[in-house]
Amino acid sequence: LTLTPGAVTLAPGATRTFAASAADQFGRAMPLPAAVWSVTGGGTVTAAGAYTAPAAAGTATVTVAAGGRTASAAVTV
Repeated sequence: LTLTPGAVTLAPGATRTFAASAADQFGRAMPLPAAVWSVTGGGTVTAAGAYTAPAAAGTATVTVAAGGRTASAAVTV
């Protein structure tokens, strides 16, 4: 499971959409199972992976879980 971008810097209140993708052990693309998005450290994330930064500066981590795997991205506001 891969999350792109892997790290991003955003202005307060800005929105960025993250994309999740899955690959097999040979690197071939696979269908992505149902994904569950979450964020820690501030801001919000939708079920489609759109993250909105909080009004205050700080850091956050956006995480996606699918098919028993997780991937995370760092956000600096």
